Amino acid sequence: MQQPPAPLHRKHSLPKWIIAVNVVMMLPILAAPLVFYASIFIFDNPHNMTLAMLVFFAINSYSLVLAGCAALSIRLYRRTGKAVLALLPHVLSTVVIVLLFA
Repeated sequence: MQQPPAPLHRKHSLPKWIIAVNVVMMLPILAAPLVFYASIFIFDNPHNMTLAMLVFFAINSYSLVLAGCAALSIRLYRRTGKAVLALLPHVLSTVVIVLLFA
């Protein structure tokens, strides 16, 4: 019988570097209130309300993406024990964000 996965809050089983990487990668979440306030102005005079709603939700969902990457990073490290796989979600999300906004 297979054991259920360990909860994410067990810090003592993770190395300090992976905790530090996840904390640093989640620092942009502190800007979420400012991003939300700024994204309200998308609705000033939209030509297409459906597109404006999609852009609004896409912009404001970045904190969920960052939290998901941190959770996936921890799970990958626990399952494999390899640092490269643990850093992969953060690298991919950074590349996607840079490609979208560059």
